[in-house]
Amino acid sequence: MSNNKKCFIVCPIGSENSEIRKDSDQLLKHIITPVCNKLGYDVCRADIINDNDTITQTIIEQLQESDLVIADITGNNPNVFYELGYRQATNKPVIQMVKSDINSMPFDVSSIRTIRYTLNDPDKLTETKESLQKTIRSIKEKELLTNSIQSQTIKNDINPLTLIADKLTNIEYSISLLNDLISKKDKETVQTIIETLTASKGSSIEDQFMMRFVEQIFQDPTKVTDIIKLGQQFQQFQQK
Repeated sequence: MSNNKKCFIVCPIGSENSEIRKDSDQLLKHIITPVCNKLGYDVCRADIINDNDTITQTIIEQLQESDLVIADITGNNPNVFYELGYRQATNKPVIQMVKSDINSMPFDVSSIRTIRYTLNDPDKLTETKESLQKTIRSIKEKELLTNSIQSQTIKNDINPLTLIADKLTNIEYSISLLNDLISKKDKETVQTIIETLTASKGSSIEDQFMMRFVEQIFQDPTKVTDIIKLGQQFQQFQQK
């Protein structure tokens, strides 16, 4: 049994030997499958799943359980939009694709980043595969970060926002005293101060976050007060 993640394909399938089926098969074979397999995903499409359940039940299960869904919205197929909407409601990763010659898309999906593809141009084919690969890698990186934060939160039995709020409170006064140094853009001094304020060069999620965050707020120390207030409001909300 494969340990790969699952990628479910939502697309207009059409009848056998139709142009719609031909395009969907080529998109699956020449773009989606090679990219997904390379990144550790097994690819499946509703019409090629061997299952005793009804096709509708199978699709719903795939939309709920798959690690990734790629939806080809070419042709404004109502079934595709239904499945796309269902997947979006799960708040799990979904990637939209559409043929490059489609000039307009329905309003509700037009603002979502969509990868355009061409099947009859080798150069464009390579470009599309690279774009899809970058998008999937971005999704995987986001998932890793989210899992790390959740794991650290469980380990510490405390919300990361609470930790951040506490640390910000401790450094607020120090930042106000260091405005002159900051204004001089002395990078070595700033780095030393950052390391001192965070009191650690460790690799925990909180330490890494604070190192990067302090670098940013040194550019505009006035923003720290608003963030501290937000953290305090969050703590008050938790206590209710």
